[in-house]
Amino acid sequence: MASSQSYGGTRTQRSTVLIWAGAVLVLALSLHGLDHVRRGVQPLSPEVVASANVQAVIVIGTFLILVRGHRLAARLAAVVGFGNAVGVVAAHFLPHWSVFSDSFINPASGSGVTAISIATAAFEVLASLVLGCTALVVFEPHASKRDGDASRVARTDCVAARSGLSRRRRVSS
Repeated sequence: MASSQSYGGTRTQRSTVLIWAGAVLVLALSLHGLDHVRRGVQPLSPEVVASANVQAVIVIGTFLILVRGHRLAARLAAVVGFGNAVGVVAAHFLPHWSVFSDSFINPASGSGVTAISIATAAFEVLASLVLGCTALVVFEPHASKRDGDASRVARTDCVAARSGLSRRRRVSS
């Protein structure tokens, strides 16, 4: 039977690691945002500005959900972490492709892109990937009451697979 210490420490330790990963992403997002303030918003399309604001609300909201310890926090963190990484790469590290681009590959004249711009965006991508990966590692599926023994078997198998252990016994139904 899986315990709260079956993989990656206690539930509290895993939650703490996930909260720290979320805090680092909030820091990276803030630094990236400050770089945009330094550069000015004049060269940015309204779509880039709007999507950046939505992104900030989602990342900060996810962090608050992590801090509160919601049961779906790890799932949300995985989606937001990987989704944010894809969004920042698409906006900054690809050639101009749409109104959502603020490309560092071929920046618009007067955009103010510097090495600091590239570093803050890269830090945000890295922090997003760390959050997503951390969420996948610490995620522990919760058995619902209506699933009974079948859920317990699936949960035990999942924990055993994560820790590299073979199945030692099956729960009989």
